[in-house]
Amino acid sequence: MKKFLLTSVVAAFISSGAVAQSNNVISANNYLKNGELEKALEKIELAKDHDKTSDKGKTWLYRGQIMMTIAKSEEPEVRALVEEPLFEASKSFKKALDVGDRRVDEREVKQLYQVSGIEMFKAALDSYNAGDYLPASTNFERSAEIKEFFDIIDTSAYFNAGVAAEYGGDTARALTFYEKVAEWGYLEGELYGNMAQLHLKQGNQEEALRILAEGRKLYPTDQTIVATLINVYLDNGQSEEALEMIDEALKADDENPQLLFAKGTLLDELGRSEEAMKAYEQAVAADPDNYESHYNLAAIFVNQASEIQSEMNNLDFKQQDKYEELKKERNALFKKAMEPLEKAHNLNPDDITTVQTLAQIYGQLEMRDKYEVMTEKLNQLRGQ
Repeated sequence: MKKFLLTSVVAAFISSGAVAQSNNVISANNYLKNGELEKALEKIELAKDHDKTSDKGKTWLYRGQIMMTIAKSEEPEVRALVEEPLFEASKSFKKALDVGDRRVDEREVKQLYQVSGIEMFKAALDSYNAGDYLPASTNFERSAEIKEFFDIIDTSAYFNAGVAAEYGGDTARALTFYEKVAEWGYLEGELYGNMAQLHLKQGNQEEALRILAEGRKLYPTDQTIVATLINVYLDNGQSEEALEMIDEALKADDENPQLLFAKGTLLDELGRSEEAMKAYEQAVAADPDNYESHYNLAAIFVNQASEIQSEMNNLDFKQQDKYEELKKERNALFKKAMEPLEKAHNLNPDDITTVQTLAQIYGQLEMRDKYEVMTEKLNQLRGQ
């Protein structure tokens, strides 16, 4: 009898414990329905941590619903009950599915799990727009992982996770996501260019060149890859290689003002003035509002005129005929420089160098009225 009584007592005790934990699950749901979220949270946390209810589908379903409600609350004190309620909600719905409890409607749980992923994406956008980039990156990743559960690959969410990580200063994390979506062909060649640029920021030029080479095999005409390669060559002083890449890029986009300007600059540096002028003229035609293209085109003529001026200065006073001949050549070059330089001045009227050069040209060409206007402008800019 005693043995039976003991067994009965133990059985009753165990039964009582199980009932108590089941009551916690029920109570949590009731508190949720009544809007008493703090009490609902207290009861469901007790239930999830007890071995009698930790493997029950309803425990995790209700916990997910409680967490979702907390996450959506407009009251700060309610949202403060849990550190990451939305994430906890998604984990709970996932756990409910993993448990596989037949007493829970699987379709309902799946729907709630999907909703938590949608809310996670919205939260990521809110964080991103607020400048909280690393939390945004995390939530973009989580939303993508939820979609993967349903065999959906959300490349844009993974890419956004990479962008947010990059803006948040976590380059290694950004590259992880960029490499992942690159394998799926997302953004095609542009992404290879972006990855290479990140490696260059880290000082890892060798890896950047490897990625660019890989990208070019797949996307040989992609402008981002080509532009990045051009910059690498320029940084390394490889002017001829950079020119080759620019010409290749211009085959696909022959009116690109940035490429034409870069070509003109390189040719100018290499002393190939005639070719440089042609490139600058094309750049100006492609983008008439580009100050640098106008200025650099004018600078070629001004520099050539300055060389002639130096030759004039070295003449003997008896070589007057030669002096006058050179003067005509010099003035012809100044006149060629005048139009693009005036356009540059109109685009950037406060640039001292442009004003000073125009004043010099007007003075040499004896254009007194324009010379006086530019001289006065120059004095104003210098604060005189």
